[in-house]
Order: sequence, then structure tokens, then C-alpha cells
Amino acid sequence: MNTKLLDIHKTKIHGHIEENPILTLNEIKHKLIEEFNLLVLHRTIYREIISINITYKLLGFIHQERKDRVYIDERFRYAQQYFERYFQIFFLNTFLPANIIYIDENWFNVHRRRSYGRSTTLELSSKNCVAEI
Repeated sequence: MNTKLLDIHKTKIHGHIEENPILTLNEIKHKLIEEFNLLVLHRTIYREIISINITYKLLGFIHQERKDRVYIDERFRYAQQYFERYFQIFFLNTFLPANIIYIDENWFNVHRRRSYGRSTTLELSSKNCVAEI
């Protein structure tokens, strides 16, 4: 199983990562088996990924809806209302509802999707996603 990667294999690995940055080494290995009937070790794939300056890092998820003009305006209005209330509560003491509930979510961490992916060194890694409801 000591197979050497050719340039076409290296190009395919890079293409798969560019296409889907959250692929695992195992998934890349299976894609190489499907496309080329090539059996390689995970370590070989990992060395190739490192040699083309692709690192494993935390992904920044960008919701597609965030780019919509209506959504941007809605977020702007919400931010204005939030800071108006904040100013009223903490500086003017004019608006102080009795039913404020504080929820501490510091240790709340539920992963429903992959949080890490690959991208080139010194480049932010992100993945477009659809908002989950």
C-alpha cells in the first residue's frame, strides 16, 4: 500500500478541498478510491495537504440569507432598537421591565454540523450554509 501520489491525484485532492472544505481525510481517501482505484494511507493524504499549505481550522459559517438586502435592513433596525433600549435601561433608567430573564449559555455547546474545515495558510476559512430553523 506504499503508493505514491501523482500530479493528477494531488490536483484532485486540492480540487476536492476547494469544493468542500469540511471533507475529512477518510472522505478524501474514499474519493480517490472511487475515481482512480488508488489505495493510499491517510498519512500520505495529510502530507500532501500540508505540502500545498492547506491547514485545518475553525470554520466561519456565512448564512446565505445574511447577504439579502431585506435581511440586512432588518438586522440594522434590530440593532437600533437594541441600543435604544440599552441606553434607556442603563443610562436613563426610564425603561426597566420587571420580567427580564438572563440565560447563561456559556457552557452550552451543541454541534449539529462540522465546525472545522481546511483552507490555505493565512486565509480565513468559511462555508456558505442555509439557516437552520
